[in-house]
Amino acid sequence: MKSILVSALTFCFYFCTAQQNVLWLKKHVVPFSPDPSLSVKNDFSQLKKYIGDAQIVMLGEETHGDGTAFKSKVELVKFLHREMGFDVLAWESTFFNAEAAYQIAQTSPAPLEKLQLCTYGLWGKAEQVQPLFHYINDAIKSERPLIVTGIDCQLEGSFLSHDFILPFFNYISSKKLEFGKVETKQEFVKYYYGLLFLGQTLRNKKGDEKIALLDTLFKKQQVFLSFTSELIPRLDTIKEAQAKRFSQHLKNIIAFLPAHLKNAGVNNLPNVNYGLVRDSLMAENLIWLQKTMYPGKKIIVWAASSHISRHALLSPGEATMGDFIEKNGLNDIYSIGFTAFKGRYEWVNKRYSGNIEEASNISLENYFEKTGYDDFFLGLKTLSKTKNGRWLNETMEMRPFGYTYLKKLSWPQVFDAIIFNKTMEPATLISNSSKSR
Repeated sequence: MKSILVSALTFCFYFCTAQQNVLWLKKHVVPFSPDPSLSVKNDFSQLKKYIGDAQIVMLGEETHGDGTAFKSKVELVKFLHREMGFDVLAWESTFFNAEAAYQIAQTSPAPLEKLQLCTYGLWGKAEQVQPLFHYINDAIKSERPLIVTGIDCQLEGSFLSHDFILPFFNYISSKKLEFGKVETKQEFVKYYYGLLFLGQTLRNKKGDEKIALLDTLFKKQQVFLSFTSELIPRLDTIKEAQAKRFSQHLKNIIAFLPAHLKNAGVNNLPNVNYGLVRDSLMAENLIWLQKTMYPGKKIIVWAASSHISRHALLSPGEATMGDFIEKNGLNDIYSIGFTAFKGRYEWVNKRYSGNIEEASNISLENYFEKTGYDDFFLGLKTLSKTKNGRWLNETMEMRPFGYTYLKKLSWPQVFDAIIFNKTMEPATLISNSSKSR
């Protein structure tokens, strides 16, 4: 009898607390519509008090196949550019590829096509992201364009081959930075292309052929490293933007090389953690963009929630881009994670997809759904410091990483804010009408 009474009291306490939390949320969330085609005009003005003087706003997403999240991010990017003075959009995409794409787009008769190639196809070919590319295209020759760049170190992108090699050698020649034998430069080019097309080449190799190719790449890296290591300090003495681009691209290649080779199958690199190296370099690139490439400009980051989060990883020794940024002492950054109650996700290339089951009864998503709002912003960091909002600091379930509940966390320690989409629609491949609009 006593145990039944305790259980009943516990249930009543939880139910009453949950109801109070839902009522509190209703008063403090900022509802919006992610669909600009609806006759709803979003009022994001309240976000200004939450974002404040942040110089970098990072926008996450759950899986890279989250169509409704993409739409929400497009609306946020436009707001940040129009009303909060953010002038740079940094994709979770290869730094030099994004930079080159934007530079070429500025003088191209078909700039939209170049802008769509500035990032990975996950976004460049997603129907839900096309309004953003059109927005950037429309502003590209205005007094306040939205500059495009990237933070990733992976060697992926349409502009990494001829749009790097030929301009690179022409540039160092024009600055009288050429050195070494012709054979050395030829080896540099061969090695660069070997790295660039490594995945494609390996698909056509089997067994001993594959091992021999990787072994050759590993052994010949010294010529490449010697050439770049001697050239980078010379480029760094030049204050021009193009010199900065070339230098940072080469620095990324050198720093990421062990992870790139390890990921391809080189076995004598046992202590290389691909994810850790990548996130650390993305953090370095973002800090470099803020301090060196675009000083004084406010930056928007488009990336996965797993990269922008802090204090969220389960394994000792792991760290995210967000963790590395925090360790570097930057405190002018605002991170926004995303989550959903139900729906479906799917990458535009169909590589990953899945149904999103309705959220757990004891999760934050369940609280969010009970507010009655389909889509909203919640300023976790600010509100968790208020008297009646302190409950947000409790460890609770939420699934912003791949729609999987990993462990209970105090979410204001992970993200500064969260975007809730009740029903997630999958990302879809770009239509012909979007290409020509």
